[in-house]
Amino acid sequence: MNPLQVFVTDMNVGFSQNRDGAMFSPRVAALVPPTAEFIRSLPAGSKVVFVSDCHQPGDAEHRRFPVHCVDGSGDEKVHPDLIKACEESGIGYVVIYKSEHDVFAGTEQPGAFWHPFRKPADAGLVRKHIVNSGDEWVVIGCVTDICIDINVASLTQRGKRVTVVRNLIDTYDLPLSTCRELGLPDAAAHDPEEVNQFWFSHRFPVTWGARVVGDWRELV
Repeated sequence: MNPLQVFVTDMNVGFSQNRDGAMFSPRVAALVPPTAEFIRSLPAGSKVVFVSDCHQPGDAEHRRFPVHCVDGSGDEKVHPDLIKACEESGIGYVVIYKSEHDVFAGTEQPGAFWHPFRKPADAGLVRKHIVNSGDEWVVIGCVTDICIDINVASLTQRGKRVTVVRNLIDTYDLPLSTCRELGLPDAAAHDPEEVNQFWFSHRFPVTWGARVVGDWRELV
């Protein structure tokens, strides 16, 4: 396997470890062991870029989703097993915090998409480690149809060639019955199997032109 640039989306404590968190998902938690295994398999010279939700009071995303991954809570931190995998394997990594789904929002030219709570340091990291880095990226993490999708789109729209790895990406489960118990509209129901089927068979390869592989071992 040649050295890879790996873009890891939202594999943080709030989504994958803190079971009391508003947006913890067992499906995301299940991604941690194979993701750590994949990181440990990376050849020398590879780089891992972790992007992770980190919100301030008033962030726009909290008008659409429950409050989650608040700055300073610890939930915004990358799952420690993944950091450990990088450090024990000698794989270089950087953590970039984002206040919206798209890590690129507000990082290149302030304007319509500039977010008032965006940290300038993180904007600089995006430019240095993603925009001005190599053209080939492997994208893994969560959530298939939100943060994975929008960042795959942003990468390809910047001329990057993207590979998504099916067994290292997943999304959350929200049954219709649960929506109704919570007083949510039926439209909020979220079947992860249906979502994944559509995104991996159509949206990633057709809409965004990404390569799809079923297992990270196919990257060899």
